[in-house]
Amino acid sequence: MPIAAAAREVEEETGWRPGPLRPLLSVQPLNGSDSMHHVYRAESATRVGPPADPSQSTRAEWLHLSLVRGLIAGGEMVCGTSVAALLYLLVEHIPHGGAARPPADPGRCLLLPDLPDLF
Repeated sequence: MPIAAAAREVEEETGWRPGPLRPLLSVQPLNGSDSMHHVYRAESATRVGPPADPSQSTRAEWLHLSLVRGLIAGGEMVCGTSVAALLYLLVEHIPHGGAARPPADPGRCLLLPDLPDLF
């Protein structure tokens, strides 16, 4: 079961045991491949010790969601699956359930400035 495997991997790779997991999203990191990454979220975690294999993750720390865009833009976070999941979380935190302001001109495409609370 993917959720049990996800909890086990988090603990082995980071030394943190996640609280209850719930699905966040599934992504196919390489378009057209059979590989599907299932990403889960937890609201809490408990430190249980050092990672079982320290080579699995180079850094594990808590950070405020507001720092994510800077880490991505600065090239400090480059894993496509991680970036997709964190950007998904950022959009989820836009007021009004992630709904963008409608464009003033209904014929105009939605642009980034239409999402002011994200940027």
